[in-house]
Amino acid sequence: MSSSPQVGSLPPAPAGLCPVHLTFSTRTYCARKLLDGSDRCYFHAQNVAKYDTEVIKSHFIENITLAEALRREIVAGRSLEQAYLAEAPLAGNWFQKGCDLTDGIFLRANFSGAHLSYSVLDRADFALANLESARLGNCSISDVKLLEHQVVQRKVPKQQLF
Repeated sequence: MSSSPQVGSLPPAPAGLCPVHLTFSTRTYCARKLLDGSDRCYFHAQNVAKYDTEVIKSHFIENITLAEALRREIVAGRSLEQAYLAEAPLAGNWFQKGCDLTDGIFLRANFSGAHLSYSVLDRADFALANLESARLGNCSISDVKLLEHQVVQRKVPKQQLF
């Protein structure tokens, strides 16, 4: 018997960090800090209770909004592939813009039922994402990618752990 790994098998996920594999964007594990009480990080935990302001404050150790946390991930160049943002409260209104997801990588993300009205989604990559029942009224969607994704080698900065 050979002890070499099988073709197509992945190395083990890093212990104590988010084990979600970002197959199409970085080809690595997420490796973000786990959300308390979850086996995944904040962005991959499949729980809408995480949108509570106290949960956000506790996890990110500062008083920020979900929209600000997402923006920081995007600006840092980190992939949000497979992010669970179902029913996420990210919308703005007539008087206040929603979240800014410009240039975000949301391949295979779950935005089902998310409130995104009045948000800026320019150049965001939503290929294979679930946008079923998402509220997208009055969004800026210049050059947004919805249908296809080109697998390219991106220079992603080393994951910064919280």
